[in-house]
Amino acid sequence: MDIRSPSASSQVRVSIRLILLFQVSALFLRSAMEAYVTRSGMDSTAAKYTGASLGIVALVIFLAPLFCENWSRLRRQFARPPSWLRLAASSVTLGLLLWAINSQTLLVFSALDWLGNANQSHAAVPVYRLTCANAMILLLAIPVMSVLTPVVEEICSRGLILQSLLPKGRWRAVFISSVLFAILHQPETYPAAFLFGLFAAVQALNWRSLWGPIITHGTFNLLVEIDRACIDAFWLPGRIQWETGGVLQGAFAIFVLCLIGSCWLVSASRLGTTCRSADPTHIDKQS
Repeated sequence: MDIRSPSASSQVRVSIRLILLFQVSALFLRSAMEAYVTRSGMDSTAAKYTGASLGIVALVIFLAPLFCENWSRLRRQFARPPSWLRLAASSVTLGLLLWAINSQTLLVFSALDWLGNANQSHAAVPVYRLTCANAMILLLAIPVMSVLTPVVEEICSRGLILQSLLPKGRWRAVFISSVLFAILHQPETYPAAFLFGLFAAVQALNWRSLWGPIITHGTFNLLVEIDRACIDAFWLPGRIQWETGGVLQGAFAIFVLCLIGSCWLVSASRLGTTCRSADPTHIDKQS
């Protein structure tokens, strides 16, 4: 994946330590609110999204001075792309591919765990069942996790932190910003968050726009929430004559194909998603 460098005049300079402090503080408020409403009798899932909403609002308030200070540079990252259709199509596809990578990784680990604990003389396959028991929870999760969270996190991680790290080198900026993005998530999601951060960072730099990462992030989160709320997966030994090893091979093949497709999507310049007003020569003339 090649990375195109933005002009020096468009780079953002902020205190990363301050941003991390604000993010940790927002996470603390989120956890405190979730615990409070749970003790008050609210359903644990609804409490989770209520706490997430408070965390997002708190983070926006904390970051408001930095947003105002860097508004002109952030506005360039929200410039109108040459083609909204191509931007949306490629970003949704990238989100779908990254979700597939994550789901296949989970399937591989689950298959390895089954092989280590179950009677291997039996055939086994993963069985999926659609069980959307509480549609209202999903309706609450979609605006919080698929709209508000991607917008705020992408402005913070790719709009501020990534851009401020660019003087250290493009690949170093991508790597460090992805690590910082991952450690602010739950420990069990570190690998997925780090991988997502890598692709979102390259996407933001190559396309010189935050619209792509926001749509990709929203698509990924939407699929994760639907997976959690509506899909029940379990191993069923003896259902059909397909050994668990075949599941591992299939999952690995899908993983590789999706990874190749994701790399192509964030690198392909012919997608036409680079914003005209974010062109370095155009920015320099305006500055």
